[in-house]
Amino acid sequence: MCPLHQSAEKEACHRLAAGPLYSPAPSAYGRQLTPLSIGDALGQFHAAGGALWGTCAGAILLARDIAGDSDVPGLPPALGMLDIAVQRNAYGRQVDSFTAPLEVQGLETPFEAFFIRAPVITRVGEAAEVLAEYRGQPVLVRQGRLLASTFHPELSGDDRLHRLFLDLLTKQD
Repeated sequence: MCPLHQSAEKEACHRLAAGPLYSPAPSAYGRQLTPLSIGDALGQFHAAGGALWGTCAGAILLARDIAGDSDVPGLPPALGMLDIAVQRNAYGRQVDSFTAPLEVQGLETPFEAFFIRAPVITRVGEAAEVLAEYRGQPVLVRQGRLLASTFHPELSGDDRLHRLFLDLLTKQD
């Protein structure tokens, strides 16, 4: 994976994955996008064939529409690259965090997902495909070389979703 902290670093990430995008607070990520031109860099990276994966807060950044407490002063708009709508912190506060086994399309056995102040995907557009649900709500979606999860797969110790993401590098829109 290739974290992008400054737009100049995008050159070092040619044909690598610029993800997963995750942060303890989506507003912290959002505030970094504009001053460092990371939002533009991510858009250019994806347009040039790169794959992006937004996990939890990263899913919020990739979403086209955001509901909930997204009216934070000074928070720039999300990237709007993925045809989904999300509601921030929909499962509650940090104390309400939980794990749940998910049936994921393409995986033979359930994936243990960690939901920490997770958003809920409230709408999935025609261009996006639901890969997993929790209690009837989409929690893992794909659109071309974009992947978004409302949970933290990096905490599971299970690399199957990371391998699925790496497969997106060869996928064409």
